[in-house]
Amino acid sequence: MIGNPPYDVYQGSKKEEIEDILNFEIYQKCKGGKINSFELFLAKTHELLQENGINCQIFQNSFLADNSSRNLREFYFRNERIISIDSFPERDNPKKRVFESVKMSVCILLSKRHAINGNDYEFVVRFWDDKTMLKGYLTKFSIEEIILFDPKQLIILNLRIEEKKIYHYYYQNVTKYSDYFDCLEGELNMTFHKKYMINNPSNPLIVKGAQIQRYFTTSTPSQGDIEYVDEPKYLKDYSKSKKSHHHNINRIALQGISGANDKIRIISTLIPQNIYCANSCNYIIPVEGNNAISILSLLGIFNSTLTNWIFRKSSTNSNVNCYEVNNLRIPDIQHKSNALNYIEYLVQYVLYLKQEIFNENESQLIYHYFEQIIDGMVYELYFPELLKKHNREIIKHLGELPEFTDSMSDEQKMKICKKVFDRLNDKEHPVRVNLFYMNSIPEIAIIEGKNENN
Repeated sequence: MIGNPPYDVYQGSKKEEIEDILNFEIYQKCKGGKINSFELFLAKTHELLQENGINCQIFQNSFLADNSSRNLREFYFRNERIISIDSFPERDNPKKRVFESVKMSVCILLSKRHAINGNDYEFVVRFWDDKTMLKGYLTKFSIEEIILFDPKQLIILNLRIEEKKIYHYYYQNVTKYSDYFDCLEGELNMTFHKKYMINNPSNPLIVKGAQIQRYFTTSTPSQGDIEYVDEPKYLKDYSKSKKSHHHNINRIALQGISGANDKIRIISTLIPQNIYCANSCNYIIPVEGNNAISILSLLGIFNSTLTNWIFRKSSTNSNVNCYEVNNLRIPDIQHKSNALNYIEYLVQYVLYLKQEIFNENESQLIYHYFEQIIDGMVYELYFPELLKKHNREIIKHLGELPEFTDSMSDEQKMKICKKVFDRLNDKEHPVRVNLFYMNSIPEIAIIEGKNENN
């Protein structure tokens, strides 16, 4: 079977047409999101092929990762034997994309109708820079790997071989965020709950996505107005909703949308009690009985360069979905309570220094360095043997990091920050030395973008 299916989406006036088509059982696997005609062709192809029959078709590259193709991907993983996929992500440059007159990234699938019977197998994906197929890279994936990396969406990730190695390091940590925390959409829907949003600052603040920055919330968002919640009215109407009570605990708030190609995809901070979240942001709370890892320790891990890299490589659009957050991994924390405490204290320092009242260059220098230390600690928590092998460990060299207390004045907190900074930033201190040479570890150079291919 050789084909080049039409490039068309069933929406608008064609929506009724696709509803009739989906009544046929063979097209049930195409359900989910906006349906493209190539998905119908692939579903029918399987029915037309004999056992061991070969299929080769060119169609939209969205097959690799789009949510709407998720069920079809799973069907092909289970019921066909994929031999290879040639992916051409380029779509903007007419001279480089496959079809000059069509602004579309495409892929070529080669598969065989062959009963898998639950057995794992590998297939090849070649990612090409342009239609000439002169420059690109090859990666092999197994079905088990795809399930491991993204069990919900079953995305075929655009990874080089060396990047896939990092993924395996990361996913050796089997504990998911969802084992200790839950990510949820903000409790106030900006459309349906508009009547509860008022301009009276004597009421609790509503935090929106544009107000959330890394380790702080801004009072001058790039878009939208600062609003407050009519709390008595909202709580009266939603007294039985669990989410209506989540403002009573400290939680992590994160932007619900960030640039799909941005290096920093996760933008989050701590929001204290009595602040509400709009649904333009998501939030993270600990699950009941979680005494293993604090919300502040998770914030440091969540905002880290490593977590951002993993998320950026996994995500295929601008949404920061809760199911993606819940599938992120927590490092092995057994016997790591000291390390988690260190992260918590450093996060306290960064949250304090990033308040809008501080604009001094000295404060910026200090919190940037503390964020670097958190990054180094996160690498060590996820890749302990790697850092030990290269003699770039951070945690054992940190020494005393005093914890902030509620009774401390701003002056006392600043004094602690400066004292810790001066000690750890000494040019001979092993923390500074190891951070400076951290990129000498090839895997971390890739994550940090210091590798020529990234």
